[in-house]
Formats: sequence, C-alpha cells, structure tokens
Amino acid sequence: MQKESTRVFVIISDALRLVHLLRICQPIHSLVWPRYKVLTIAQNGTVLADDEPTNGLMNRIKILQKAEPEAIAFRFDDIASGSRATADEQLKGKRLVYVYHDVIDAAGDSVKSERGTYVAVKRAMDDLVKLVDLLSRSSQGYKF
Repeated sequence: MQKESTRVFVIISDALRLVHLLRICQPIHSLVWPRYKVLTIAQNGTVLADDEPTNGLMNRIKILQKAEPEAIAFRFDDIASGSRATADEQLKGKRLVYVYHDVIDAAGDSVKSERGTYVAVKRAMDDLVKLVDLLSRSSQGYKF
C-alpha cells in the first residue's frame, strides 16, 4: 500500500464463497489483508489480532488503522444506503476501505429464518453488484 496511489476496497461478504464467487465475478487478482503477527482466540472466545479484539466494527477499524492509517471500515448498509455524493464524502482521504456484508449467514442463523437462505444468496449477489457500482463510480482510483 505504501507505494500505491490508488484506493483499495476489500469486501468481506458471506456471498464471496467460492461457489458464489465463480457465478458473479471474474477471479480476484489481489486482496489487501492486514498482516498480523499473532492471531489468537481469548479464553472468552474472542478472536484477537496482535492482542487486540476483532469483534465489532470499531475494533476492526483500530486494527486496520495500525496497518494503514488512512483505512476505514463500513457495514454494507451504512455505505450503500446513501448517494454517490455521500459515499464520496465518507471515502474522502481513505486509501484502504473494508466493507462488511453479512446477508446469507444472517438469514440462516435460526431455524425460523433458514428457509430464506436461497433468497438471501440472490439478495447478497445483487447487493455486491450495487456496491461495486457505487464504489467504482464514487472513487477516482480503485482496486477490488
């Protein structure tokens, strides 16, 4: 990232499992992942990255910003619900942007909702197309 002048987006989605990925997009050429020295699980079950908890968006942003100060993370709904102008404002000055998207697993989390999993797969794919369109139009330099 240090030599890059473009903005990098990383989409974390349960729809990006290989079986779905092959159906909705070309192979991914490169992804940017923070480099952890140690990834562990605490006694309470919390996943830790370099002794920092990874649960919750704010904790993940802190971890990302240790690796890249100009990083930010969003939930899908928070970035996709606005206009391109809003997205431009949210992304201003950010070089590494993570977007967390969880539709499929959320639909199958309970017996009551698991029948909606197939509908959730379709929704997740539609969401990702919308997200890539929004991000590619709102940023001047981008990689996915």
